[in-house]
Formats: sequence, structure tokens, C-alpha cells
Amino acid sequence: MSGSKKALAMWGIQQLTRAKEPIPESTKAAAGTGFNAAVKSARNPRGSGRKPSPPELKKIQLGLKLPGWLIAWLRAQPGSMASLIEDALIARHGLVAPVSKIDKLLLSKGE
Repeated sequence: MSGSKKALAMWGIQQLTRAKEPIPESTKAAAGTGFNAAVKSARNPRGSGRKPSPPELKKIQLGLKLPGWLIAWLRAQPGSMASLIEDALIARHGLVAPVSKIDKLLLSKGE
């Protein structure tokens, strides 16, 4: 680990030690493995938070070349460009998006 990265990791540990909850020694020792590892173990010890999306539902960045007039129209619309394009492709080509486990659960409950 370079000197600047190690210094940044140590600075992050110092910032975390100013928190109300004490940080375990094992976390402080993790500074040598990188700042992200130390922060993750200190702030998220039980793995709480949003679970990862299934691979088929994850968005993938893709660079497209579109005419200027279409870009201007997309930017003028409320919502994201990705949602507009996705909705248009589904409507135009009759595509069916995969259903996530949460959606299946909601559909089974009749909501």
C-alpha cells in the first residue's frame, strides 16, 4: 500500500473513532488492508442494508449515439432517460421484464 493510501486509511479510522460508538481493535487493524474494509466493518457489522439485485435486473451502462433532437426531447421529459428508453422498447417490441422475488411476493399477496 502506498504512503498516501495508508495515510488516507488512517485518517478515515481517526474520523470513525470520533463516532459515539467505539470501534473494535480488529477494525483499526484493518486500516492496512484499505479504507473501505475498515469503514464497512465499522459501520455495517451485521451486513444490514439493501441486498444486491439479481443479475438480470441490474442496470448496465451502455454508450449510445442518438440524434441531437432525440437527446433534447429525452432531457426535457420528467424521469430518467433510461426509464423512458426501457418503457419505449418494452411497449414497441412487446418485451416482458423479469420479475424479482419481491415483485412475486407482492403479486402473490394481491397488492
